[in-house]
This record gives sequence, C-alpha cells and structure tokens, in this order.
Amino acid sequence: MIEDKDSLSFGRYLKSIRLAKGIGLKEISNETKIRMDMLLLIEKDDLAALPVEVYVKGFLRAYSKALGADEKEAVRRYELSRFVLKKTDGYETNLEKFNSKFWIRIILCVGILLTIIVLSIYSSLLFQEQTSLNGQANQQIAGKNIQKNSIKFSNDLGTKSR
Repeated sequence: MIEDKDSLSFGRYLKSIRLAKGIGLKEISNETKIRMDMLLLIEKDDLAALPVEVYVKGFLRAYSKALGADEKEAVRRYELSRFVLKKTDGYETNLEKFNSKFWIRIILCVGILLTIIVLSIYSSLLFQEQTSLNGQANQQIAGKNIQKNSIKFSNDLGTKSR
C-alpha cells in the first residue's frame, strides 16, 4: 500500500504508517488506552462521529506517539479536514438559504401577478357595466327628449293648421 502520504487525510495518514510498520489496532488501543471504536473512527476520518475536537487532538497525539509518527502533522491534517468540512457546510447552508429565498420570491411574484390579473379583469367588467348603464341612461334620456320634441312638434303642427 504505497500512497503519497502528503495527500492523505489524518486518519489515512496514521493508518498507512500503522500498516507500514505492521502494528495492529489492538496494540495501539492497549498502549494508548483509546477504545477500538474511536481508533476506527479516526482511521475512517469520520469527523461527524468523533467526539469534541479537544479529545480528538489528544487521541491523535497519543496515536501518533504510539506509532512513532509526527504528532503535529496528524493534528495539522485533522484541523485541515475540519476547516474544509466547515467551509463545505457553510456553502451548503448558504445554498439552502438561497433556495428557500428563491422559492419565496417566486411565490410572491406569482401572487402579485395573479392579483394584478384579477384586479384587471374586475376593473374591466366594472367599466363595461358602467358603460352599459350609461348607455341605457343616455337612451332613456334620448327617448324622453324625442317624446317631448315629438309632442311639441305635433302641438306645433296642430296650432299652425288651425
């Protein structure tokens, strides 16, 4: 198992040194008093399942010392992994916020557009009704004027013929 140790994460870094030296995980557990499940989580780089950062750094130092590896290098790789995880979590959180804001804005715009459409239709119907009523009123007035004029006209005709 030959890998570039500079490109390995903290867990793989320690695991590769342990395997290269032929040391069993049980031996490391006995020497460091770190439980096997914690050592396995370290070797898997399972940041989410590992305990508080202070404990993990202590575990990494003890594990490195038991292997004869560079303690500072293991802790540096761990901190780098945590930094990357925090950055990616931050981006995911921002993306989720953007998505929720995006859909809220879309719904708001659609609501405003529908309101404008409904108000336009209502105004149009109201205007048509008003125009229709005005037209009927004008016809009634015109009809009355015609009746008055025709009565006057017939009266005028009647007086002239006499």
